[in-house]
Amino acid sequence: MQADQPLDESNRRREPRDMPMSIRWKSRELDLLRERADACSIPLADFIRRDALGRALPSSDSRVTMTMVNELRRLGGLLKHIHTQSDGMYSDQTMEVLRTINTYLRHLTKEQE
Repeated sequence: MQADQPLDESNRRREPRDMPMSIRWKSRELDLLRERADACSIPLADFIRRDALGRALPSSDSRVTMTMVNELRRLGGLLKHIHTQSDGMYSDQTMEVLRTINTYLRHLTKEQE
């Protein structure tokens, strides 16, 4: 990669990370870094790299939010299954719950952007 070439997403993927670096940390510094990396649900090395290079870090709430999104999607799928299996017997109630789930999903995914 040339020195004047910007470091964009495609360049990061192609260029191997083959330059090791040793850093001495105070115990409390390393503990703090590990806590922050865990809160973002990313490995420590990725956290340090992203932070040092000014790249976006995942929200510390992202793990909880994604768990909620996945669970709501699962519940929506189960409701669809119930609706199909019951030949729409509870369609009004099912539709109301699906709309509520959709509202929450839109809200949660908007927070992630």
